[in-house]
Amino acid sequence: MKRLVAVIAMAGALLSGAAASAAVGPHSVDVVGASVTVRELLAPEMKVDAADLALDTVIVNGLRVGERRVLTPAEIVLRLREQGIDPEAHGWAWTRSVVITRRSRAISSAQLVAEGEAAIRRELHLQPGDEAVITAVAEPRPLLGPVGEVGFTTTLRRSALPGGLWTATVAVNSSGVTPSVGSGQAEALHTAGGQACGTQTQTGQAEGCGTRSGQAKACGTRSGQGEACGSQLGQAEGCGTRSDGAVIAECVIRYRVRVVGDVLVTRRPMARHEGLDTSNVAAERCEITGLRGEPIRTAQSVTGMRAARGVGPATVVTTEWLEEAPAVHKGDSLLVVSRVGPVIARSPVTALADGRVGEVIAARVGGDGSKLLVKVSGAGQGEVMVSP
Repeated sequence: MKRLVAVIAMAGALLSGAAASAAVGPHSVDVVGASVTVRELLAPEMKVDAADLALDTVIVNGLRVGERRVLTPAEIVLRLREQGIDPEAHGWAWTRSVVITRRSRAISSAQLVAEGEAAIRRELHLQPGDEAVITAVAEPRPLLGPVGEVGFTTTLRRSALPGGLWTATVAVNSSGVTPSVGSGQAEALHTAGGQACGTQTQTGQAEGCGTRSGQAKACGTRSGQGEACGSQLGQAEGCGTRSDGAVIAECVIRYRVRVVGDVLVTRRPMARHEGLDTSNVAAERCEITGLRGEPIRTAQSVTGMRAARGVGPATVVTTEWLEEAPAVHKGDSLLVVSRVGPVIARSPVTALADGRVGEVIAARVGGDGSKLLVKVSGAGQGEVMVSP
């Protein structure tokens, strides 16, 4: 009788244990790319060293979009040992299966282009009335992103001029928050035509990902020829998936930018050192792409200015070839002040060079022909400094 009771108790314990095990379902993992690393297979309750490089070992590859794959604990351990990794030495132990599902959606080329264009517009600092025409040199291929809300980070490599060619690196992240645009200096290299890396190809080649060490894997293309995907060092071409932080994928797009605005242009040829006023400049709407210096937009801004060099007619007036007109010209007579203690003396002299306010020029005294250094204080006025 006692033996029968013991057998029944043991059977009950086994049944209750089986029921408890069945109640604990497998660990589920959703991925975007075609590969899965050890880090992604870890259950939340597993405590590991986050800096362990073996965590980035890929043990599943070639997942198709929408595919589900179940890995048992024994299969995970077997795959690790095939890679030369002892899970026990790292303190890894799986007590339940892992269900891997590749969930992704296409982020359209138009959306990627629009993100890059918006970032460029923010960096252009357009004036009221300015118009920017921003055109992608070539549309990128769509990227695969996670299902749900995503955010975008855009960094730019800009031209030194207002227009010209710009390169935007548009990164997709899973946070759903769009970080601020960078300072305009992009690490990623641009590609000819902004072509994207391919997704998994017919030959079964997987998408390439930049690794944490910056080593880029090859991207499979339809022709079977791989391009390098983006790494943390930015030594990349086109688009591809990444694994650094929350960044899921990135794409490099080149744009051609033209800027049109209302500015001043010359009515006729301007000689060197010729002064500007409303008689020789006019307001027009024209393209200001590629100008050196800031364009001048109002006639009041050229008051007291002159041409630093000769320019032709219909030339946009910019700070690059403007300079402040001198208050005193060579040969002008000016009244200078000399201070010696409490004594103040004024005498006329002749300027031997042009001079702006604050500049020191040489001047000749009319009576004996001696020379002085004079600091220009205004039109026809100066202050004696020292004898040259």
